[in-house]
Amino acid sequence: MPDAVRLSIGVVGPRTLDVRVSPEDADALEQGLASGSPTVKLETDEGPLTLVLAQVVYVQRAGREAHVGFGA
Repeated sequence: MPDAVRLSIGVVGPRTLDVRVSPEDADALEQGLASGSPTVKLETDEGPLTLVLAQVVYVQRAGREAHVGFGA
């Protein structure tokens, strides 16, 4: 997934899902949350994931992977 987006998805309970998805799947998740859809299916770097959106507490989206070291 060369243009993958990193998502941290907080769900009910003390759990966070950290996944990498395509930009299109990240947009589909945001649209599903905004529209009140019951579920959304994402293709992650580890395989398919179906989320029950009523259980999602927050989504943090990062466009680029973190890099160790100094950069400009």
